[in-house]
Amino acid sequence: MPPQSTTAVSPAGKTQSETTPLMENDRTPSDIESGLSHNPTPTWSEAFAFVSPYLRPRDRHHTLLACLALLTVLIEKLVNILPPLAIRHAVDAISSFAAISDEELDTYSTLQSQTARTVAMSILAYFIIQTVNSALSSLQSISQRAVSLDAERRFATALFSHLQMLGPAYHLERHAGELLRVLSRGSDATSTIIDSLWFNLFPTLFEAFVVAAVFWKFGVVSIAISTLVSVSLYLVYTLQVTNTRMTQRRQVIEKGDEVGRIETETLTNYETVVMFGREKKEVEEYDTVRKEYTDERVNMLGLFAWLQLGQQTIKLGGTCIGLWLAGRATVYGTGDSSSTLSPGSFVVVQLYIQQLFQPLSYLGFTYRQITEAFTDLEKAVKCLKSVPSVKDADDAIEWDAALEKQASERPESSGDIKFVNVSFRYKVNASKRKLGVAEEEETSGRRRNGRRGFGRRGLWGNRGRGVWSGAGGAGFWLNAARKTSSNVPGDENDQKVEMGGIQDVSFHIPAGKTAALVGPSGSGKTTIIRCILRMYDVDTGSVMVDGIDVKSLYQQSLRSNIGVVAQDTVLFHASLRDNIVYGKKSASEEEIWDAVKASALEPLVKSLPEGLDTLVGERGMKLSGGERQRVGLARCIIKKPKLVLLDEATSALDSGTEREVQRNILTRKTAAAVCKGRTTLMIAHRLSTAKRSDIIIVLDKGRVIEHGTHDELLELNGMYTKLWNDQQNDD
Repeated sequence: MPPQSTTAVSPAGKTQSETTPLMENDRTPSDIESGLSHNPTPTWSEAFAFVSPYLRPRDRHHTLLACLALLTVLIEKLVNILPPLAIRHAVDAISSFAAISDEELDTYSTLQSQTARTVAMSILAYFIIQTVNSALSSLQSISQRAVSLDAERRFATALFSHLQMLGPAYHLERHAGELLRVLSRGSDATSTIIDSLWFNLFPTLFEAFVVAAVFWKFGVVSIAISTLVSVSLYLVYTLQVTNTRMTQRRQVIEKGDEVGRIETETLTNYETVVMFGREKKEVEEYDTVRKEYTDERVNMLGLFAWLQLGQQTIKLGGTCIGLWLAGRATVYGTGDSSSTLSPGSFVVVQLYIQQLFQPLSYLGFTYRQITEAFTDLEKAVKCLKSVPSVKDADDAIEWDAALEKQASERPESSGDIKFVNVSFRYKVNASKRKLGVAEEEETSGRRRNGRRGFGRRGLWGNRGRGVWSGAGGAGFWLNAARKTSSNVPGDENDQKVEMGGIQDVSFHIPAGKTAALVGPSGSGKTTIIRCILRMYDVDTGSVMVDGIDVKSLYQQSLRSNIGVVAQDTVLFHASLRDNIVYGKKSASEEEIWDAVKASALEPLVKSLPEGLDTLVGERGMKLSGGERQRVGLARCIIKKPKLVLLDEATSALDSGTEREVQRNILTRKTAAAVCKGRTTLMIAHRLSTAKRSDIIIVLDKGRVIEHGTHDELLELNGMYTKLWNDQQNDD
């Protein structure tokens, strides 16, 4: 058994043994991140099973609307039978009048009036029937869209909610733009399936059988059979060609996603592109991918042209055969010499065939819509099948409720942090990330993030275009990586790489104290922050707050009581006020200004014409890095959390502002100090910041190697002393 280490505030500094070996991970990657487990492309039946709950209305109002829509569309199809019959009466009346014999000439005027009256009544009936049909169609359209849009909303909300619950590893494996397109296409596909399947496909098939029944009623069985055969051939041909188009549709979607990724990343990181002089290269890359996307679309359009040609051929063939059979029945009879079709019936046959093939032409488009909708649903369903990597326990409780259940009285200052033999390693997709880690460097005591693919780094790690950009403070180091077999959604033969993290870490930060994590880049500092926030579940050991394992708490309760300021603060495209109160929407004006003053934002706010109502731009790009970081500090302050976690929270500030922030936030000499009574854990590359802490924890390659106060660590003459001397020399 490897020796266990325990770190706590002590009167003298001490050095932890560095002989602890890297612990092997006993869990499979699926245990760590089920969302990254084998997740093949879902079949249509699987996709339909996932989406079917959203196809059914969930409340009485939309259930009634769905019933109304189905009823009106069926009535509409039945009413569609009547207009040709009205035309039939008019044509038969005109034919009879034109064929009057010489013996009937004395009644010519009477027959003329009767014929005119019959034609007029037939046209009036045609007008009334078509008006009623239009009213039914409008009523059906309104109720149908209300039902389909409600389903689209519910599915989009469910998918959006599920994406929120998936672990950081899931999102780090994917581009945000790709997930946005999955969300958009998946929700649109839901309404498309309802519109096309329930209100177009089934009603059209119903109409085909009704028309065949009418032909049967006329006594022309041959026309009924030929009609059904034509419809069947039309459907079979459409299904076969459309299935081929579905494969092409997937390729078009993939190329479209790639185009979208380039557009999003290049425009989002415009300044980086310009600074590196990459404008021309980015345009060339975009043009290449765009050309591939265009070629795929042209191929798809070519197959669509063949589909239309075949459909028109079957349609014209069926129409001509039906008219030929109707003509024979008009001339020779329907099998009984005494029974022939009237000229009006001949016209009715032609109208019915046209009326039937008109929705069938749309039916081909409808089926294409359905297949494309299911294709678009594939990625959405894969997201829904992904299991969150971190889940609340069945018996999880609120943080405050857990404190109340403790036998001892609740302490005046909560926020005690304890790590007990904690080990954790990251599992990443080797082929997707290509292990193109851009290592961080130490320059003048400040962290500089290596970047590839013009990604951005925050508490969540870097994101780059198709390249793992490194996690810096997350503690990823390549020489500690080892491969394990695993599968990733869409990459069935992929491998996992375990890299970085922390190993056998133990320390204790009493409530109300300030601690600093220091060490070289990649030593595991940000990993510790993530473990406290339970962004990942640790492999072994326990992370405890106030004596409670974080796994026993609801994630929302845990994180709502922790204030975090990341090194790269990301702001919303909203006002300063909205960004500051994000963690506490109910904050009063006094609380807002207290936070503004404590974070040294007051001079900036007063210099802006619109003050707190000033828009900060997308991701806060209208502000400097230091100003964004101060907004992040204000956001944390106004939340009034039990714990304060600062991930190099003052790295982007100038020296004067940093001293002011330290005086306001990181000290407890005045009653107005923001962190008074709160446990504060900071990641500090500027050791001038760490110097003020009650305890300094020094990490290297995922292990705690030293701890103590500033003076105690200098006496040890270890890594901390080396880091301190290096920074003093640089200064």
